[in-house]
Amino acid sequence: MSNMIKLIALDLDGTLLNSDHGISEANKQMIRAYKKRGCRFVLCTGRPFIGITAIIETLGLEGQGYAVSFNGSVIHDLASNEIIHSRPLPFQDLLEIDRLSHAIGVDYHIQSTAGIFTTNHEINVHTAFDSWLNGSRINVRKLEELHSTAINKVLFVSEPARLDQKIAEVPDHFRRKYNVMKSLDCFFEFLDKRANKGTALNVVADRLGILPEEVMAIGDNDNDVSMLAYAGVSVAMGNGSEKAKATADFVTKSNDEDGV
Repeated sequence: MSNMIKLIALDLDGTLLNSDHGISEANKQMIRAYKKRGCRFVLCTGRPFIGITAIIETLGLEGQGYAVSFNGSVIHDLASNEIIHSRPLPFQDLLEIDRLSHAIGVDYHIQSTAGIFTTNHEINVHTAFDSWLNGSRINVRKLEELHSTAINKVLFVSEPARLDQKIAEVPDHFRRKYNVMKSLDCFFEFLDKRANKGTALNVVADRLGILPEEVMAIGDNDNDVSMLAYAGVSVAMGNGSEKAKATADFVTKSNDEDGV
């Protein structure tokens, strides 16, 4: 790695984490080694903050630096444990996305700093998976009860093949108005147009006084493309999406081969 790199931005699922959602000893050793050399790390993930606190502790990053969650919608200062940057969706946008979900016939849920919210009394299996993955409580509410909820992102959820069919039915208006992306095969996300990992990484680097050319970003999926484009050195995982690989300067091994 270049001696000019002062900050490494790491995606989690499909990148730092293996297929068993764990961190290999080799990756832990790599992070410890570069921390000793004075390099900073920032986790940049689609997960909610509650879903990464244990990982932050495992890596010894608690109490220092920043963490980017909700695909760039939220940035936490780990020293103060306060949110320093947030781009939630307004309630009127939720109403519009709700109408779309009914029109094309796909379930959705909301990820919020207060947990997962759904209007479905029959919990979708992929909503349950999101809850299990991140330790987020599922809250069932009527739509009108969500008016004051922090809507960090909305996720359409379904089996991968069916979800791809539903994504194709999303009108161009939504693609222009929102930042939309697949984060996992079963999740299609809607965020504020200004919310993405690249913008959030820029905020973090500015606060640390670090230039883009002094940043390395490592990721695997379409939601990582913005930070791969921002960083001076960008690396896509061998298991990564075609968009991620096309954007990155380098392609490494897969997440199950300690590609990080």
